[in-house]
Amino acid sequence: FRWLVAPRSALLQPGPVHTGLTRAPGAELDRLLERLVP
Repeated sequence: FRWLVAPRSALLQPGPVHTGLTRAPGAELDRLLERLVP
């Protein structure tokens, strides 16, 4: 996981890590995939 949040990654330009909670993780994953994956 550490390499995904490395600030100097040549392949990824991520921001800070944010955590959160959800009551329906499966539904949230589906929503994120729909929104973020073309």
